[in-house]
Amino acid sequence: LPDRRLSASGYILGKIRSTRPDLLIVGKSYPYMLLPRILAMSGKMPVLYLMHHLEWCDIGNRIKSLLYRKYVKWLLGAADLIWANSESTRSGVIGLGIEPERIRIVYPGFDRNDVPLPDRTGRDGPVRLLCAGSVSPTKAQYDLVKACALLDGKDFTLKLAGSLTSDPE
Repeated sequence: LPDRRLSASGYILGKIRSTRPDLLIVGKSYPYMLLPRILAMSGKMPVLYLMHHLEWCDIGNRIKSLLYRKYVKWLLGAADLIWANSESTRSGVIGLGIEPERIRIVYPGFDRNDVPLPDRTGRDGPVRLLCAGSVSPTKAQYDLVKACALLDGKDFTLKLAGSLTSDPE
């Protein structure tokens, strides 16, 4: 990703436009999701947010924390579904004003869970997945790639778009 947030947001938006994913999966990428969030307001692309940490709780400055909370609430407003990793995280997201029925708890592991399925009316070709988030072991993209490998014979593409510098290892 480019170093500047708005440039990075434009980069992610470009990836969305060029790949036209059937599902956008968003991890901890809030600084880069401004422009994609505006696109998601069209409702033409299902969005799944993965919530595993309430970052605004870590901000010592009260005003910055409040502004960050409002921004995250606005971003999550575009989500068709939000996966939280615990009841505590789910409660924190509900505390933002997000409707509880859009939040599922997905405990760490590999259980099957409901995924927002895209409307592919009028679309041919493979299902296109785009995972936007910092590329790092903690984001488990390797596990995502392994899971996709189990889709033997299924017609899909997976693209990863995110920072390679946030976790160089």
